[in-house]
Amino acid sequence: MKLEIGKEVKIRLKRMGMYQIITFTVVAEKMPIGSVRMLKTDRKIDTSEITRIAEEYQIPVKDRDGIAVPSGKKLVDFLVA
Repeated sequence: MKLEIGKEVKIRLKRMGMYQIITFTVVAEKMPIGSVRMLKTDRKIDTSEITRIAEEYQIPVKDRDGIAVPSGKKLVDFLVA
């Protein structure tokens, strides 16, 4: 699946003990190092779940409280040219 900026992705995950389908948007988030392509939602997601999604989709994931990056990678690996 090609994750292009502006595209919405619906992902099934466990949130507060129940399975839910949450909509994430692929965005270019402005950060001090530049614009970083990532999946973003305004909901609070358990840390284990955002980490799982980052690993599964190989892209940083941002929820209301933080950012998870796939293991072995850094945010600079996802800079938008």
